[in-house]
Amino acid sequence: MKSHSFTTDSFAARDRYDAWRNRDWPSLAPVMDTAAPRGPFFAHCETYMLGPLALTYTSITGQVYERPAAFIRRDGIDHVGLCLMLEGNYSGETVNGDFSGGAGTLLIGDLGRIYAQESTNSCTVTIMIPRGFARANLPILEGMHGQVMGVAEAAYLTDHLQVLQRHLPALPEGAGHRLAMGVIQALAVCLEARSETVPEAVFPSEKDRVEWYIRRHLADPDLSVERLASLTGVARSQLYRLFAENDGIASFIRRCRLERARAMLADQQGRDTIGAIAKANGFREPAQFSRAFRAYFGFPPSDLRPKPR
Repeated sequence: MKSHSFTTDSFAARDRYDAWRNRDWPSLAPVMDTAAPRGPFFAHCETYMLGPLALTYTSITGQVYERPAAFIRRDGIDHVGLCLMLEGNYSGETVNGDFSGGAGTLLIGDLGRIYAQESTNSCTVTIMIPRGFARANLPILEGMHGQVMGVAEAAYLTDHLQVLQRHLPALPEGAGHRLAMGVIQALAVCLEARSETVPEAVFPSEKDRVEWYIRRHLADPDLSVERLASLTGVARSQLYRLFAENDGIASFIRRCRLERARAMLADQQGRDTIGAIAKANGFREPAQFSRAFRAYFGFPPSDLRPKPR
């Protein structure tokens, strides 16, 4: 199996961070906004392309990572990312809330959505999954931005990836797609153990369950009845019936988007631009968002931005 290796050991100490920053995708270095750590920096990475998946085993100095809206617009990287922490700790935030975890936990993120994260020195396994591949094989991942699977929940995937690491150097390149499907299936087994992926057991009604999916996919501009039917397993006709009293499912989705956008705009600590907030809530263009916002609330989104002191 072909791989790409990178180590800072071959660079002078003063050049190591820049060498890591200047790596190409599928390294996360060029798609994250980071700052050089104050102390010595090290990074050792081994990346394998398994069909459409990029699988990377890394040990690296702790630092702060941020995926801002400007980077999302600039690089167009549209993947769901998984980070299994083998050693170390992390914490961070998304528009859905805060997250944290330690060794043995799995962080699920979406590179098409903003977030910030701080990590200690760590050993990790990252899996970059193209959005189309995720939608076709494990669509629930798109609704789990910023969620953390615990040690027990992620144990099977952890074991699978560590065994895979030992065998990958000797495996044929032609096995990449089958290996990718093996990783996806191992992840699916872990997700089946989470109550959040078996919502029938935890939500009081079918409508509550569908709303849970909607609120976790508001950033997806392609969210539609067809997509929800695929995500939830609820027939389209039933989805229409469930939201008839809400003026239809499309109206409900738009209302959720606009109300969340209003909360983000009113956040006095918020740093995101109106354009970034529009994208975070599923609007393709700021002008489209501004028109919808004014029509719904009666005033433009700019009225809610924190005023300079």
